[in-house]
Amino acid sequence: MLLSAKFENIYSFNEETRILFTASKSDQLPLQVSRAEKRDDISVLRMGLIYGANASGKSNIIKCLAIIKEFALNGWSNLKYNYFKMADEPQERSSIELEFKADNQFFAYGIAFSKGGLLEEWLYKTGSRNDTMIFERKRNGDSWDNTIAPQFLKAIVR
Repeated sequence: MLLSAKFENIYSFNEETRILFTASKSDQLPLQVSRAEKRDDISVLRMGLIYGANASGKSNIIKCLAIIKEFALNGWSNLKYNYFKMADEPQERSSIELEFKADNQFFAYGIAFSKGGLLEEWLYKTGSRNDTMIFERKRNGDSWDNTIAPQFLKAIVR
């Protein structure tokens, strides 16, 4: 279940832009909300809707989600995207991060990239009190610095 999406320096999103699919504390439309049952759980909307004026970035949200989906399923294969070019000095580093719930656990998965390819990738298990790194990888010239948390490395080796 998607909880939030964050975009930076890509398409029409210059500064960090976050879209939340979490519910407010209001109880006006109870059938539209999946309420938190446990202390560390999050109430989320059963259905999300993105609306706005023409040329406000709605399609760019879909394009960003398609980029991270393509990468997660198939790896980096010269994905085409446009970084935000309206700034006085355009930056080439772009990023996309998703927060989601799977198997009653919360995660944050993200990538940072440029025209030259992938720069970083990360996955964290998140919670209300702390975040735990599962893995990170960062490009260091032509090589990669990979970090996998020891408690998760044991699960992979089995």
